Amino acid sequence: MAGMLTVEEGPMKLRDDVAQAVAALRDAIHSLHRQDFGEESPQELRPGADAAAIETIRPLFGGRVPPSYAAFLEQHDGWLKFSGGQMVLPIAERQEPWVAKRLSELRELLDQSEEAGILDDAVILCLGPEEPDFVLYDLREPTEDGEFEVVHFDLIEGELDRYDSFLEFLAGSAEDLD
Repeated sequence: MAGMLTVEEGPMKLRDDVAQAVAALRDAIHSLHRQDFGEESPQELRPGADAAAIETIRPLFGGRVPPSYAAFLEQHDGWLKFSGGQMVLPIAERQEPWVAKRLSELRELLDQSEEAGILDDAVILCLGPEEPDFVLYDLREPTEDGEFEVVHFDLIEGELDRYDSFLEFLAGSAEDLD
């Protein structure tokens, strides 16, 4: 995110920016799906999470959920069928056995590559049970505003994109689809 926001406008502005980025990406996904398949995409934005649910994932980030991701979760606790079978994981979904199994499979596949450590110091954001790509927060270097870089990674092609925040990931993905 470019520049620091004032306390008075910060959280509200960030929520608005995230809402606009989600709407733009949702519309771009629908448009592409209509073009390719002649029908609306099956994506589903879930209702927002409450503060207590968001609090449960704070330890994953070392104490503070990145602001743009928290703003997303307040509005949408997950985005099902985000890209094919891939989803922006709802908070509770992180505890499902398929997620642990998929992460184990990814680690095993990545252990044989130059990217063996990509899942270390990371929090998975987007994942599917079989998709070769996934999106994660790289927790190695937090920014002054509490964000972390978001990495879109593919098992075959390696790192596809890197964004300054979850908001930038949403906005950049919408631009890529347009």
